[in-house]
Amino acid sequence: MGLGVKRWRREKRRFFVRRDRALSEDNASWIERRFGTPPREGVPLEERRSEQDEDVPLAPFLPYGPTRSQFTAELTAPVRFCLFNTGRLTRREVWDVLKDHLAPEVMDGVIRVQTFLQPNGYPRTDFWLEARVAARIKQGLYLTAAQRRRGTRELNKFPLYKLKWFWKHDKLTARWRLDTWKSWRDRKLEPRPARPAFKETPRRGIATLNVNGMGAKKPGIINLLRWNRIGVLAIQETLLGKNQYRFHVEGYETYQRPKSTGFRGHALLVSRRFPSYEVSPNKEKCYIHVKITKLSGDRPWHVISVYLPSGGNRRSERTRCLKDIMLEYRDVISKDRDAKVVIMGDFNMRRDELARRIAKENDGPTCLKIAGCGLTFHRKGTKWSDVDNILVSPAANRLLKPGKV
Repeated sequence: MGLGVKRWRREKRRFFVRRDRALSEDNASWIERRFGTPPREGVPLEERRSEQDEDVPLAPFLPYGPTRSQFTAELTAPVRFCLFNTGRLTRREVWDVLKDHLAPEVMDGVIRVQTFLQPNGYPRTDFWLEARVAARIKQGLYLTAAQRRRGTRELNKFPLYKLKWFWKHDKLTARWRLDTWKSWRDRKLEPRPARPAFKETPRRGIATLNVNGMGAKKPGIINLLRWNRIGVLAIQETLLGKNQYRFHVEGYETYQRPKSTGFRGHALLVSRRFPSYEVSPNKEKCYIHVKITKLSGDRPWHVISVYLPSGGNRRSERTRCLKDIMLEYRDVISKDRDAKVVIMGDFNMRRDELARRIAKENDGPTCLKIAGCGLTFHRKGTKWSDVDNILVSPAANRLLKPGKV
């Protein structure tokens, strides 16, 4: 016997002792100490109250725990069960199915059958059983600890074939599920309050980044794209070979050149909000030319991602690649003088040297101005701190803000 049951019985005995003492007419002194007023002969206890307490209702003292009558009501009250997946069967049809499938001793305990339409729109059939019959069914519905650990949705709606002792299983009722009724099943569904309209700021920024090996840097790149709202990102030195996995970021189209002998690879990410395609793909490995629409205005943008060879012994190859890039730029400008062209990436040369080489071009690109702290851009003791640059055409320069490092 548990400690809670013992305590409840002890408190129950104390209650009856106090009640008998209060109702005893011979123990007036105890009533006076307990209630504060002496009893009057021939007057019921409910009327033995002072005038100031006439409007105060008499609050009975209840023992800890339910009374015997409450226990009896709970044990004899019918139990309600729910049958799911019964389809559009009427109450009479469900009653006939229960007659054919329930055991005779269980069918004798069925009190009522009623069909319902649940708040979510699906039909359901409920039936009431006498307590003497429902006790064993509820015991069969009890889920073991091993079943709870599985975490499947079927556990809450018990399959009837597991209760073969009272149910005849066949194909007609193979999908039926049984569970005890709970009050929340018929609660009224209230519509959710409308949320304020939130329109995400479009990601229209452009950036260039030298990662020196992709490795485990993908989460950092995703955060960079999200928090800075970057729509176009040029990445250099990905170190991803042709037979390795293709670099992919959700929501972005990837154009890339794999690494090879003497070449470390680079890629260009473009948000899928902006339709894009690659111009003359696989033409040169040192640059990627992509045409992007809806980035700003009705006219398309030409974005060229650049990664020139590094090292003093590859100066001639770097010069040749730069000439090919400028030739691609002139080809776009010759067709449209107001074209918006952005050339960005790792040029592997100082900013002043790059500006001197492109200054010879008519309507040529210019280096985008850098805003912010100069110490971040020109750190002391570093010769190659400004090898990444962004070149823009005159039309694009009028629309872009100064860059930040």
